Order: sequence, then C-alpha cells, then structure tokens
Amino acid sequence: MKLHKKSVLICFSMYIVFVLLHIFLAQVAKTPLIFPDEARCMGIASKIATGYGSNFIYYGGYSVLISIAYLFSSDINVVYSIIQIINALIDAFLPVLIFIFAGQLNKNLNLWIKTAAAVLISLYPHFLTSSHSALPEGLYAVLYMIFIILAYDVISQEKINIKKCIAAVILYGYMCFVHPRALLLIAVFAGFLIYKYCKKKGIRLTRKKVIAALLILLFCVIVFILFIRSLVGNPIYNIDRFAQLILQSLSPKGILNMIIGMISQYSYLVMATLGLIFFGMYALCKMDSVNRPANLFVLFAFLSVLLQSSVFLMQIEWADHVLYGRYNEGAMPAVLTAGIVFLASAFDKKSLKPLWISSLLSFGITYLFRHNELESLSLNIANVDSLYIYKLFLPSFQYGWTVIIFIVFYLIFYLIINT
Repeated sequence: MKLHKKSVLICFSMYIVFVLLHIFLAQVAKTPLIFPDEARCMGIASKIATGYGSNFIYYGGYSVLISIAYLFSSDINVVYSIIQIINALIDAFLPVLIFIFAGQLNKNLNLWIKTAAAVLISLYPHFLTSSHSALPEGLYAVLYMIFIILAYDVISQEKINIKKCIAAVILYGYMCFVHPRALLLIAVFAGFLIYKYCKKKGIRLTRKKVIAALLILLFCVIVFILFIRSLVGNPIYNIDRFAQLILQSLSPKGILNMIIGMISQYSYLVMATLGLIFFGMYALCKMDSVNRPANLFVLFAFLSVLLQSSVFLMQIEWADHVLYGRYNEGAMPAVLTAGIVFLASAFDKKSLKPLWISSLLSFGITYLFRHNELESLSLNIANVDSLYIYKLFLPSFQYGWTVIIFIVFYLIFYLIINT
C-alpha cells in the first residue's frame, strides 16, 4: 500500500511524537517491577548478551531484541532504562500501522479521520504504558498489526500474492516466539486462503466433499490431541501447563469455563473501550461487501486470540483472571480501528441495540459466575490497567458501579446522536 507525501509526513510526525511520549511516560517506572514474566524476559536477554541468566524456558522473541541493552551496561537500572527506550522505538510504530490499516478499511477515508483513529487508539492505556516494563505486550501489538495488514491485503486482492503470504508466515513464526496468543492466527489465515482459492476456482461444495473435509478435520483433531497429550509432563513448565489446560478445555466443565472466560474477557474489553470494541466487531461484519472476506478475517483473527486466552483463564488462579486485559489487548488495535472508521463514516443506529444486549448479557453472566472473585479485584492490578478511566469515579474497583458508569456514558451517547 503506497502512501502519499502528506501521509508519510503525518506518519513520521506521529512516530516521533509517540517515541518521545513513551520515553517521557516511562520515567515513572525507573526500576524493574520484576514480577515473574518480566524477570524471565530480562533473564533470557541477559543470557543472550552475557552468557549469564535464564535459559530459554520462556518465550524469547522479545528478549532477543532487548538483549542489546546488556551490551551497554551491567547496572540493572541502566539496563532497564535502555529497555524502555527500545520499547518506545518499537511501540511508536503502532499509530503508523493503525493509520495504514484505516486506509485499507476505507480507501476514501480522509487524513483527519485516519490520524484521529491512530492517535486515539494509541492513547489507550494499555498501549500507552506498554513501554514502561520489560514485557512483550507492545511488540506483540505492533507485530499483530503488521500481520493483519499483510493478510488483509492478500485476502482482499483478486490474485494471491505469494511473497506477502511468505512474509506473513515468517512474521507469524516470530510472533509465536514473542507471545503464545498468536498460535491460532495461522489457522484463521489458512482458512480464508482456502476459501479464497475455492471461490476463485468456482469449487462447489458437495456432500462427498463435505464428508471428506470433516474426516480430514477429525483426523487433524485426533493428531492434535495426541500431540498435546505427549507434552504433558514436559520439563518446561509453560509447555506442560499449556498442554494440561488444553486437555481440560475439552471436558464439559472445561468447555463451560472456557465460554464463561470468553464472556468475562469481552465484558472487560467493552468496559475498557467504552463499547468501541463492539462497534469494531459490528463494523467488520457489516462494512464493505467487496472486502467482506478480509473484514471477517480481521474479526475471526481477534476471536481466535480471545478463544485462546479463555483456555488460559478458565481456571481462576488470581482475582484479575476474571478481567484480564493484557492477554487480548494486543490484538485489539485492528478491531478498534474498524470501530472508529464505522463511527466516523458509516454509523448505523441499528448497532446500538445489539451493543446493549451483548454488553448487559456479558456483565450479567460475568457477575453471576464470578462475583466472588470480582469482590477481591483492585484497580491497582496491572493486568486491568485499561479500566483506569473508572478511577475518576471510583476509589477501588466495584463491578456494579463500573457497569452503571458504562450505562450512564452510553445513555449520554444515545441522547447526543439522537439530537
């Protein structure tokens, strides 16, 4: 996708501004928090650069990048400051990628709306604070957006671009090394490529083809389950735990907990984005019939991350597992972009009714099944950082009051659009 000179200037300006903003805001975290995830990432980085530190028992894709910091100093505080600068240089690409993706969604979108979308989404608390700590969340969001842009272009074009497909697959491989939430993306991408190929060749579904496809799918599922069973007891903790969680998710109780997990995660995202995540999902279903497969790919890619997160969160080990933002927020920018494009250029009042229904249902189900855990949840927990807006009204997290504030916000929004 080519950018005009004015667009290039806007993207360059946004990048510089957000680099400086990330570096400035990161000054509040001058020393490592060193909770387990951060300690592992830094330990692996130290091992890569100096030969001393943690072995590769965790995801090392992010650690490869921040290992550069250990080449400049052995002082942990200096290293941490350098890591924050590396994070800032990476995370500042997010508004640029959002700007580009907004243009893919709507080629007639004016520069002001694309710029506004890029800036507003990049100011979302999770993205704005991602450079503070030695965690791969900011890098994952940037890589995810690049993957979406590549895949969207491939799916929306008449001919399949092999070079871009290869680039997307290579990027996917690195993403899995950065963050495990990327694992299902390749299956979604492959599914849409198969659909695109069948449509182009005019291949029609028959009973025999459907049966054959189901048998192949069943075979793949059996092989997958056997493979997962073989990983149980693996000396690497994360692999063993992941395998056990997947097997548990296949039981009736596991399926129920996984569904509740998806619903509770959705309720968090609706509250944290003030409903914008719903408008994005709605838009991807409704916008632009020409690029409908590509739009649906973006939606299903996001849902695949939500599904995988629910496997990890079906067991409530800590209170914040009920509303655990950072597992899913890295996959949100594309959907939020669709939401802003929808509100700015194609808003439909019919979207308000399903917003209310889906939101209130998710709030109700979350409270019904998880109210005990929610009572011990604090807004100070880092994994629910994007609920900070409610701190303007609440001294501590109270689910009922948070829902009421959300409802009041949308009553005001409803009155505004009707007047």
